Amino acid sequence: MMGLDAQGESDMAKQGPKGKKVQRKNSITDMIKGKLGSILKDVKITNQKSLYKDEHPSEDTEVKPLTEVTCSKIPEVDQETDNLGLEELGDKALQVLTELLQGGSTKEPTANLLKSWRNANGPKHHEVWSSCYPADWFCNYAQKVEEHVKQTFPPLPTEDTEELNSYLEQVRKVVLDELLRLAPVLREPGLLDCVVDRYHCYTFSQLDLLLQRNLSREQAYCLLCWVLLVYLSDAFLGHPNLPNTFIKQIDLLLFTKWVQKAESQVQARVKEDISTHLQKILEREENAAPCSSTQGDDFNSLSKDVIQYLNTVTKKAERLHGTFMSSMRALCCQTLHKFLESYTELEKRRLLKHEETGMVHLFRTCNNCSQLRQFASQLSAGERSDSVHCMLDDLGSKVKQHQLKTVSQVAKVSLKKYFKEENAQLDEFLTKMQNLFADVSAVCDQDTRNDLVKSAYEHVTSLYQQQMLLSKHQHLEDRWGSVGDRVQRDAESLHATFSKLSVGVEKSVDLLTVSQILNCSDVEGLMLTCTMNLSQRRNSNETQLRSLLRWKGDLPKTKIQEVVETVKELSPTDEVHGDPLTAATGPPWYQRFSCIRPQCAY
Repeated sequence: MMGLDAQGESDMAKQGPKGKKVQRKNSITDMIKGKLGSILKDVKITNQKSLYKDEHPSEDTEVKPLTEVTCSKIPEVDQETDNLGLEELGDKALQVLTELLQGGSTKEPTANLLKSWRNANGPKHHEVWSSCYPADWFCNYAQKVEEHVKQTFPPLPTEDTEELNSYLEQVRKVVLDELLRLAPVLREPGLLDCVVDRYHCYTFSQLDLLLQRNLSREQAYCLLCWVLLVYLSDAFLGHPNLPNTFIKQIDLLLFTKWVQKAESQVQARVKEDISTHLQKILEREENAAPCSSTQGDDFNSLSKDVIQYLNTVTKKAERLHGTFMSSMRALCCQTLHKFLESYTELEKRRLLKHEETGMVHLFRTCNNCSQLRQFASQLSAGERSDSVHCMLDDLGSKVKQHQLKTVSQVAKVSLKKYFKEENAQLDEFLTKMQNLFADVSAVCDQDTRNDLVKSAYEHVTSLYQQQMLLSKHQHLEDRWGSVGDRVQRDAESLHATFSKLSVGVEKSVDLLTVSQILNCSDVEGLMLTCTMNLSQRRNSNETQLRSLLRWKGDLPKTKIQEVVETVKELSPTDEVHGDPLTAATGPPWYQRFSCIRPQCAY
């Protein structure tokens, strides 16, 4: 060691301050050793313990001096690369890159070598470094990267859905870990983009192989979601520790073509699954007996199952881009249309068998129609769905007709008895109506429920008048006294009964008008009453008025004709809009009646 110190001092004396600048680079190591030798003279023996591997070495322990330990850690890359030619430097860089790809060191010596190779091939601020390297060299590098990608890429999974999810997560983790490992070394030399491109191309080649399998709807959708939601996200290529230029460098055309192919396959699988699922619902409906109770799930099962299933499909599509969601909605609308064609035909066939469809099943059918109509409007997202509405409205109309037939069967018998028998009471009939419509509350939509009750209410009112006119006025007057007063009380009872069945049912004025006509004996008063009130009766006409006045029996035919003609002439109904109390032409209608003063018209 003393010889090394003396040699160092001699070299230092010969060289002088200016000699260091012109000294050849291949003597740098000897110079550093000389400096370390001179420094070692001034180091106390007590401090030399830190120069050895063992702080308290035994007698058998070989002590290595500081010069050897330190010099072994000094990177000698610079002087080695400076002595290499361009071709030799490229070979050395390719060797280092091969070792790096195989898991070699990513420390400073490797980075320095690659920087030297970079600087030897182009300007320091070149935008695309890969274009600066020799074509043959870069081709060899790309081939080694491709081999590395194939070696590190996870093998394809089996056809199990859970394994597919695990495989995609493994791909994300393996590729991301490699990119994060290589990015600090390869980014500055411009060699990282090649790694990203090879991983990108190989990833989609493997995903394409998966698409060629007979994937289920869930598996195809899983692949599509992973590519659209994960691949470019912060959890993968958009990771914050990776260059933000990755997305610009990858082949987006390859990405787009695969997505289009996957979307087509998902749509095909979804269409097949929806058709199969809805067909099962229809078969279950065909094989089941008509619904006879609102208890349990049977009442709402059909509309609920259809809506829930199609909602699941559209909700998944909402996670992806808007175009895909729109296409999936259109697909669901088409499939729903075909299903409703079969369903409406099934219910129409059932209606032909009157004995098989009770009121509960009719309510269920109306409920299905209203629920599916609303869902079809939501599913179409503002687009026209007239064909679906037309089918359901047509079925709803036939169901309502069938319901009124059932009401007629019950009402005619009860009302005939009410008007013919001495001690018959209307309460018996009202109780039957309550029992007949007891399950109407199971209909979910309030408007549909009101429409069912209202149509029955109007139908019963009409049947009441028919049965009343079939009886004798004198006979009823002998039993009840004032027939007009009795009709008025019955009108109130009918409204109270039907309004309890569904909140919001409007009060019918038909029977109230009849009671007023029956209680009025003055001809001019009849004209006024009929003119003011009959215009509000939607189903009233000249024949009904004439029949009622004849049934009343206290007016001659000439007076009846006069009343009918006056009402016909002065009925305050707008010819266009049908608004009451709005004469189309001529003076105000009330001026024709002496019992009304002009100021009363207000």
